[in-house]
Amino acid sequence: MEIAVISGFREQKNFVFRALLLFGIFTGMLVGTAAANADVQPLPNLGSSARALYSAEEEHRLGHQVMVQIRQSREFVDDPELQSYVQQLGERIARGTGRSDFRFFIIRDASINAFALPGGYIGLNTGLIMHTSTESELAAVLAHEIEHVMQQHWSRMMAARKQRSGLTAAALLASMILASSGQQAGEAGIALTSAINTTQELSYSRDFEREADRLGIQLLAKAGYRPEAMADFFEKLQKSARLSDSGAPEYMRTHPVTTNRIAEARDRADKLHVHATHTANRTFMYAKARIIALYSPSTTEAQAAMKARITPGHKDAYDYGEAMLAMRTNHLASALAIAQGLRKLHPRDQRFRMLEADIKLDAGDKKGGLDIYRDIYQREKNNREVMLRFANALINYGRFADAYEMLKPAIRTPSEHPRLQQLYARAAGEIGKLYESHRAMAEYYYLMGNTDAALEQLNIAKNIAGNNQYLLAGAEARSKEIEAERAQQK
Repeated sequence: MEIAVISGFREQKNFVFRALLLFGIFTGMLVGTAAANADVQPLPNLGSSARALYSAEEEHRLGHQVMVQIRQSREFVDDPELQSYVQQLGERIARGTGRSDFRFFIIRDASINAFALPGGYIGLNTGLIMHTSTESELAAVLAHEIEHVMQQHWSRMMAARKQRSGLTAAALLASMILASSGQQAGEAGIALTSAINTTQELSYSRDFEREADRLGIQLLAKAGYRPEAMADFFEKLQKSARLSDSGAPEYMRTHPVTTNRIAEARDRADKLHVHATHTANRTFMYAKARIIALYSPSTTEAQAAMKARITPGHKDAYDYGEAMLAMRTNHLASALAIAQGLRKLHPRDQRFRMLEADIKLDAGDKKGGLDIYRDIYQREKNNREVMLRFANALINYGRFADAYEMLKPAIRTPSEHPRLQQLYARAAGEIGKLYESHRAMAEYYYLMGNTDAALEQLNIAKNIAGNNQYLLAGAEARSKEIEAERAQQK
């Protein structure tokens, strides 16, 4: 039996993350190929047993714990432009559910895979983005993962496990995080093996996959994408598996694809009788080019991937990737010429202006680069990507007061964005706003999983607050929240 693990994490020594992936991810990672051959069984009741096992708050907390591990990894893609793209794409699809708390992110991993975590966190491998041909295909995968979340498949699997074992919800959770208890690597490996063996008892994967397909296709159509794209992607995977000497793509190992499943997906799409309204692929191709340019192991491999993966007819996306590759190799004059040419072709697309600004800053043209960012920001003050990139540039050049004023409105809104907290802490600290700086650093450390450092920052903030009861109360309340959460985790 093969159990899928995100390959970029295979050498991670934090077994909590790996155990949680193996034990708790909705998408079929739990059961791998063994469940593909299982007889279809009725789904457990979605009523009180599933919902009583984990509340929405508990699922979010568990998902947050896994996200902490992901953010700490070098494989987490913390690029504002790519993060903005996948979040906007995911939100467009999820809008049909009426739920707005999904968080989408990218993992630097060449394998073709996607996964969902408790609490609505959905991850995509860079390899998946590279091997989808259209945005509709990528949207189909996201729609499928979203429906795993919406149908509470994780809770339902845990409910089934509870019924079989008689364990309490607390004991189930303990079994999932057993490897976090400070064991030696060998002992943690034994615990992980036990978790893998336990997954063989779960036999609902095929039913969950079919349910996520059926509802995901409807969600895809609601968002304006081709509902046939899900079947198209499945067929591509099946063909890839036949032609590959290295076996089936990772996605097929965790989401078993059969001829019947493809036929069912195509039949469902045909019966919808909808006309796609969202067929543009330009932004999708830019994301591909950016991934290739930034994350390919070498420029030689990047150039080969650009030719293989950027669809003919998207020369602007190809040139965009070439400009970033020129930056990567410090050929700044060539990069600037390409960026300025793209800007003239697409004067309303701010990505090319930001690229031009970054190249100028790299070349030492501080005024030219910051002026471009300032102009873009004045036009798009609500754009998180623009704000983060401009603020980072301002801080790099010592313009701390400007960065502080820009970031302050965003920091007032609850956010699971470590970089935002870190930038704000730096800007606030440099201009003497020490209480705000330490509060922001506390949030940064919390999001990165270092609760001891978060509490230390809050204690410093309390000392700075002195007799200011309003500030003191805020820091104390946050300390109690983090301490309570840490106690629950223990």
